[in-house]
Amino acid sequence: MFKIMSLLCLMSVQAFADPGAGSFAKYSYKSQSKSGTTSIGTQTDSIVTSDGQSFQLKTDMSVVGQVNEAALWNLSGNYFSNTEYFINHCDQTGGNSESVTVASGTYDTCHILFKQPDPQTVSQEIWLSTLVLLFTVKQIRVTNDGSQITLELEQFESKTL
Repeated sequence: MFKIMSLLCLMSVQAFADPGAGSFAKYSYKSQSKSGTTSIGTQTDSIVTSDGQSFQLKTDMSVVGQVNEAALWNLSGNYFSNTEYFINHCDQTGGNSESVTVASGTYDTCHILFKQPDPQTVSQEIWLSTLVLLFTVKQIRVTNDGSQITLELEQFESKTL
């Protein structure tokens, strides 16, 4: 599915405990093709297993009029300290501190734009917040075929390790 899932699923812990198994983020999903065709649905990312240094993340996607998809991602590394660094040094890492409103509320975020983060993607924007551990508040991905995929946080729940 997305080769940059590990990048999309970053979040900070600052003074919080690492999120553990059962933590999840539910997003509204909207895909618009270059020709203007729009698909809507939901995407839920959930932690299946976690030991603080590696995670198994499950992505469930349900798009109206299409077959539901599910994928398991094995992620390792300290995503928490990496994301905490981005948030705490937002301006120095090329991001912008800004407030963003999505269905689940308004968040103070670090908005970061990545150019060509993988071979299938022209650009990827992510909004990170310390209030949404491991997951993102919002994402916009533009693919090589001109499609734009937008995810906005609808619901978040964290189960700590």
